[in-house]
Amino acid sequence: MKNKFAKTTVAIVLIATMLVGCGSTGQKQKDVNSNAVGSKEADSKDADSKAADSKAVDSGEKKTFTIYNAAGAPGYHEQVVLKKFKEEFGDKYDIQYETISGPDVVAKIEAQGLQKGNGNVNIVMSGDSDIVTGLGSGIWADLSGEANALNITDLTDLGKQVWDSYDSSAVPISIEPSQSAITYMPDTEKGKIIDVAVGVDGAITYDEIIKLFNDNPDMKLGCGRFPKSGPEAIFAYGMMKEFDKYNTDEVPQNSIDKMKTLYANGRVNLYEGTSDTFKDLTAGNVDMTPHTLSWFYRLYALKMEESTLTDNLKVDALGLENAKFAYIVDENNKPLPAILTNHCYLIPSNLSDEDYNISMEFMKWVIQPEMNAEVLTVLAAPSYKSATPDLIKDEDVKLVWNAVQKYYPEQFLEEVNGIKKIETTDRVCLMPVTDVGINNTLKTAWQEQLESKIK
Repeated sequence: MKNKFAKTTVAIVLIATMLVGCGSTGQKQKDVNSNAVGSKEADSKDADSKAADSKAVDSGEKKTFTIYNAAGAPGYHEQVVLKKFKEEFGDKYDIQYETISGPDVVAKIEAQGLQKGNGNVNIVMSGDSDIVTGLGSGIWADLSGEANALNITDLTDLGKQVWDSYDSSAVPISIEPSQSAITYMPDTEKGKIIDVAVGVDGAITYDEIIKLFNDNPDMKLGCGRFPKSGPEAIFAYGMMKEFDKYNTDEVPQNSIDKMKTLYANGRVNLYEGTSDTFKDLTAGNVDMTPHTLSWFYRLYALKMEESTLTDNLKVDALGLENAKFAYIVDENNKPLPAILTNHCYLIPSNLSDEDYNISMEFMKWVIQPEMNAEVLTVLAAPSYKSATPDLIKDEDVKLVWNAVQKYYPEQFLEEVNGIKKIETTDRVCLMPVTDVGINNTLKTAWQEQLESKIK
C-alpha cells in the first residue's frame, strides 16, 4: 500500500464563509473596531445593568438567566462553563440551561417575535451550521459596538475571521481542526476489507471508499444529515473540495454523482444524532462512518486511560476502543485540507435592555483567558490569543488533556512553552457555511439528490 502520509502537517480549512463572498447575502459589513459612539453605548448599558442588579437585590428576587446549548460539546459548555457560571453567579441569577437543536433554537426565537423585549433566552451556544440560519432571519444581536468589551483585538487570526464572517454577531469561543476521515471496526468481516484498503499508513481516498462499496454490495455506510451533522458536513465538504468547483453556488454534481449509488441502493443508514453513528458502527449495523478527530480521540483516549481518571471523567466510549480512524487523502496521496469548525456564543436580538446587559456580562466573563483556555478539554483550540494552555487551572481539564495527548495524532499538535496544544495555522481556505445562498444550494442538492433516495 502506498505511503500516503505519516507526519505531514495538515493545512487547515475553516468552515466559514468566503470573505470575498461576504455581502452577497445582503449582510452589511461592519467595522469591528469600536468607535466612540459604541463605547458610550457600552458605558450606558453597563450603568443600566448595575441599576437593574441593584433593583433585583433590593427586591430579594433572582433574575432568570437562560442558556440554550445547540453546539453539543458538553465537556466544555456544560461541565466547565455552566458549572463555573453557576458557582460564580448562582446567588445572583436563576440559571436555566437546556440542550436543544439549532433549528429549534431559531424557531423558538422567531416565534417570540423579534421586537425588543419579546425574548427570554440570554445566550445561545451554537456550531457553524445553525448560526447562518439565524443570520438570515435576523435573530442574532449585532455586537459590532461591543468590540472593546469583547476584546476582539485579542482574537487569533482564525477567530477574527469567524467574527467577521458572521457579521460581528457571533463571539467565537473555540476552533477545532477536523480532518476528513472515517472510522471502522477492523476485526469485523467488512472491517478487515476496509483495513486492507487503508493500509499501515492509516489513510484512504474518496475514490477508494466508493470502490470498497461498489466491490462489496452488502457494505453499509453510516451518515448524519448534511449539513446538520458536523462529521457528515466535513466529509461532504472535503469531497466537494476535491471534485467540484469550490465556494460557488453551483450544485456539487461530481460529488453527488459519486455518492448516488450508495444512497440509492440502500447502502447508507441516515441518523439524526451524531452519537448514533458510533453506536451502530460498534454494534455492526454499519461498516464505516465519517467522523472527526475530537469526537473519536476524546472517547477513545478516555476509555483507554480510564484507570487514571476520576469517576466524573469516565465515559461510555460506545465500543470505540476497538475501532480505527483513517484520514482521507487526495488522488495524489496528499492529505486533504482539514476543516476548522468553530463554536460561538450569541445573544438573541429580541431581548430587553436589561436582559441584553446581563447577557453581555456573561460574554465578558466567559472570554477571560483562563476560561477560554479550557476548551482544550474537548480537543478544541481557544479563539483568543491570550488563552494559553499554561493558564488552565481546572484539574479535570488537565486530567483529560494529559490522557488524550497520548493518543492524539502528533501532526495536529504543537508545543507552546513546553505545553502541547491543538495546532492552528493561518493556512486556511474559507468554506461557504455562512453564505446563505451557497449554503442553501448545497444543502438542497444533497438532500434532494441523495438523502431523499434512501430506501
